[in-house]
Amino acid sequence: MSAGFEKFDVTIVNGIDEVNTKRDYTTDQTIVNEYDASTSIVCGAYAIEETREQQYLTTQTTQSNYDNEIFMIATRRVIGQMNNAEKNENYADVTGIYSPSTAYNIRFSPTRNIVRHSAFIFPSVKKAVIKSLRISKANGNINLVATQTDLASGAYSSQPLAESIDISLLDPNIGVDGVSPYVAEYYEFTAPLTKSQYKIILANPYGAIEFSGSESNFIGGFIVNLTYNRLSGLSVFKLLKRA
Repeated sequence: MSAGFEKFDVTIVNGIDEVNTKRDYTTDQTIVNEYDASTSIVCGAYAIEETREQQYLTTQTTQSNYDNEIFMIATRRVIGQMNNAEKNENYADVTGIYSPSTAYNIRFSPTRNIVRHSAFIFPSVKKAVIKSLRISKANGNINLVATQTDLASGAYSSQPLAESIDISLLDPNIGVDGVSPYVAEYYEFTAPLTKSQYKIILANPYGAIEFSGSESNFIGGFIVNLTYNRLSGLSVFKLLKRA
């Protein structure tokens, strides 16, 4: 799988220190479809600073590589003022980068974003022998270790989180970010469905459907595919098992 940020290259000194870059992960399973948690939005501190500084260069005659890009900057609220760019104010410890006090977007680091996505990633590795994601390719700096002190998503239970770690399904520090609504198993069956019932499902296909072969022990799942046959009145359901 991929995570992080596709655009991060800069020409300024210390650009190799950038954390918010593109990163690839792998598991011990054969993967059919790659999970892509990367984005073209720019979050790199050095790209932000280089673009900001170029407007003041008297020798600037060409566009910056980032002039037409979308940037994202984490902010913190200051009562009575405009929101300020967040640096390391919400972290007890930040090590492994050149200047923690001027670093933008620590909370958007690739590893923290994997933690945020873990509820949707981990069902696919739940039955794997090695229940973790391992870095297979990394750009820039993976030496950052930070302890997030607020309880926002990606906080990792306010424990030190290293960008270089393998991310384990069994890690209790992932907390609520790792609670998945589904299991990576499918149910397929045929059941009667009226036209009005079919229209109700089409209008809101996001809830769970419960089914059973008896009057009890119902199992729930989310619709992956539904084929309705108006002539026979039977429909073929494919559901993703609810956790």
